[in-house]
Amino acid sequence: MHKHCPSCGFRYEMEPGFFMGAMYVSYAISMAIMMTCGIFIATFFTNPSLPFYVGSVIVFSILMMPFSFRISRLAWLYLFVHYEPDTKIDHN
Repeated sequence: MHKHCPSCGFRYEMEPGFFMGAMYVSYAISMAIMMTCGIFIATFFTNPSLPFYVGSVIVFSILMMPFSFRISRLAWLYLFVHYEPDTKIDHN
């Protein structure tokens, strides 16, 4: 992740460990992804075996990790940072 926004120069990490709270958001997103995948398999496959069921959920959640990582950090940033497009941000 960039230290500053390439467009406006906004400094993403305001303090050390700012995005540690995004782990909770990432956990919630990952659980939603796993539950959605599990419900999809239970609905559209007739009597799936346990290894197929668990393996599919694990593979799909691993494939969705980059999405979960970025969306959770973005959600955390939106929760705590007010963006004002007309102001200039100092790079220091």
